[in-house]
Amino acid sequence: MRRLLSVVLVLLPAVPLLQAQMTADQKTLEFQQIAGLFAKRYSFLEWKRDNLGFYGLSIGPWLERVANSKDDLEYFDICAQYVAGFQDSHTAFVLPSDYEARLGLKVDDYGGKILIDSIDNSIAELADFPFHVGDELIAIDGVSPEELLKAYLPFTGEGNSRTARRMALSLLTKRAQYWLPRAHEVGESATVQVRTGDGGTQTYTLQWQKIGTPYTFAGPVPAPKLGTSVKGALKDKAAKPGRFPPYMANARKAQVLRAAKPMITGFGDIAPVFAKGLPESFVQRVGAAEYDGVYSGVIQTDGLKIGFLRLPDF
Repeated sequence: MRRLLSVVLVLLPAVPLLQAQMTADQKTLEFQQIAGLFAKRYSFLEWKRDNLGFYGLSIGPWLERVANSKDDLEYFDICAQYVAGFQDSHTAFVLPSDYEARLGLKVDDYGGKILIDSIDNSIAELADFPFHVGDELIAIDGVSPEELLKAYLPFTGEGNSRTARRMALSLLTKRAQYWLPRAHEVGESATVQVRTGDGGTQTYTLQWQKIGTPYTFAGPVPAPKLGTSVKGALKDKAAKPGRFPPYMANARKAQVLRAAKPMITGFGDIAPVFAKGLPESFVQRVGAAEYDGVYSGVIQTDGLKIGFLRLPDF
């Protein structure tokens, strides 16, 4: 079973007039937290390293880029590229933005040619709409699709190169900021060049249809600090394992199910009923805390590493 990992960045909204940016220390700490999620939760670190040449725990160069980032947008770019580097469609770095800019058409790769394969009805109804399905896209603002792809491929963390290419192609005419941190950096219109069905070329100007609000900075946010009150709260939680953070709804639900009606021995429990009988070579990864949600580890036998993953319930 594959482990599902989603990295969603949720930052506090800023006062627009302040345009406050995160400090270098804040960006560094937060990036380390993102990498820490992969270190603890992601099962394919070594496989990705050996087969794709990407080792997610080697973050020295990434931290250098983070430290040198000039603003929050550049930092967001770095985070998105880091997560996409795992080339796993089950992982994503998502900004809390509803901003999109669309040209009203979609393109895809057909035998090496980038062709228009759909047009928004609201646009196609215009009598002077110049394009047709099947026309070939040659350039946007004087830049070829292949050159644009080079800029967008680092943000498309798909499982294989063809899927990543098709995902990146969709970004040529639809810039969604939750996926592309700099999606809002488009003009009012775009100059689009196409090759028509009769072999001729035409150049047109299309308006970008913009919706939502651009997300351009994360601050002001306070730097994390573990004070006395926080330490006390953590100690209190440790003394009362039945209390879960709000985001651990499944763990809370499992506890309620166990208290109400234990249908099967061990149902809803994080650890399996045979936990004490696991081989001595078993090394537990997660599940020590009840709100971890799952129980996992590795067993070594006959020179092999066997992964064990337990999902308490559905």
